[in-house]
Amino acid sequence: MIEVIRRTLTDLKQGKYVESYIIIFLTLVIITIDIFNLSQQDWLNEVTLALLALLAYGQMESRRATEQIIRENQKKANALLLKTYPETF
Repeated sequence: MIEVIRRTLTDLKQGKYVESYIIIFLTLVIITIDIFNLSQQDWLNEVTLALLALLAYGQMESRRATEQIIRENQKKANALLLKTYPETF
């Protein structure tokens, strides 16, 4: 458990997975509030929509990172391919 907390703090200091940690935290808050029936339904709906927005943002960032990796790999592959047939062959 302590290792998880250490890893979480390290990630947050480095700015990694911030939106994921926010989603986890808010989800735990919503669950706690719902268990003890301490909130109005309107407030829970707004927080749930905010969580969905954070999920969408995280998915877009993930896709952007994947596309960047693909572009970099394509450039490397294109650099390895010969444009003309070498006369020495």
